[in-house]
Amino acid sequence: MKEPIEQIPNNKQENWITYRESAEFKIGLKELENSKGILSCSKVIVLAVALNIKKAGLIDFDKFLESYEQIEDMLSNLGVFFTRDEAREHWNLKHNGDPYVGFFIIGSTPETIGEAMKNSKPFEGQENWDKNFGEAMDFPSSSIEAFVSKDKSLLPSEDEKDKLTDEEKAFLFFKLSKDNWQVEIQWLEQIISAIKVYSPKIYNEVIDNYYIRQKQNK
Repeated sequence: MKEPIEQIPNNKQENWITYRESAEFKIGLKELENSKGILSCSKVIVLAVALNIKKAGLIDFDKFLESYEQIEDMLSNLGVFFTRDEAREHWNLKHNGDPYVGFFIIGSTPETIGEAMKNSKPFEGQENWDKNFGEAMDFPSSSIEAFVSKDKSLLPSEDEKDKLTDEEKAFLFFKLSKDNWQVEIQWLEQIISAIKVYSPKIYNEVIDNYYIRQKQNK
């Protein structure tokens, strides 16, 4: 079992440019690539945080396929800070969610995780929790506004969404906004480019899963 997040020194992320070339990082990357319990979309979020493209993220995994300790070891090897989101797990069980799903909040620093944890409890009725949580998860502000608003006019039209490439659609893990979707896609493309370089295996997994879903939906 790894030490609690607040006790782990922040030396890996401070030197992340050299750390990502280390043997430990490469071990963590291989563990992430071969993970059976983490879905491809969560693998993208993990690697985006590990590469400092994204400050924080929420990931889930299948506890039937992998243990908490296995996920923690993998995240530690990648130099990612983490904490188990037990409150979300309890909420998930209370609302008849999958009992085999576990949740982690991950981040580039303990501070980013602390901010996310403060707003990771929609079931407690905090005002603006979804907006605050989206900000803590480092999503574009315009995307957050489109997500939390009930106004569908803030979302892109079908014609605008049709302009996305299959690659962009495959990797899209957040809401696009009508007025700023091109800029939001540029941010997504930074993540896609990094995934291509650091893990062609995860890249191909995301693309393959997208086409499988497209085929199933026909």
